[in-house]
Amino acid sequence: MKLAGGLKDTADLGNSGLAQLIRDGDTIIIPTRPAAAATLTLSVKNTFSVTVNLNTADLNELMTLPGIGEKKAQDIIDYRNQNGPMTDLGQLLQIDGFGKKTIERFIDLVTLE
Repeated sequence: MKLAGGLKDTADLGNSGLAQLIRDGDTIIIPTRPAAAATLTLSVKNTFSVTVNLNTADLNELMTLPGIGEKKAQDIIDYRNQNGPMTDLGQLLQIDGFGKKTIERFIDLVTLE
């Protein structure tokens, strides 16, 4: 493998199929391990193109976000009505059904301002 350039640190040898017989000219694809779970900093304002304001969007606007259906959209509206405007995206974690992975799907598409 060193003659071919070696392996990257993310190589997943356990799922590589290296036990297979290979012949000259064969291509060997070594899968990569999943990246370590990225830490989501929810209090940092994003610098991406903003499309939906979580504090003012109606049900239909919220439903345009990836992973947000009618129930989650209504849950956001209910949270706003009970607690006032959100000041930090981390507040979404207080709503049932919202975790970091859900928020990561749309974090670059929302604003609170």
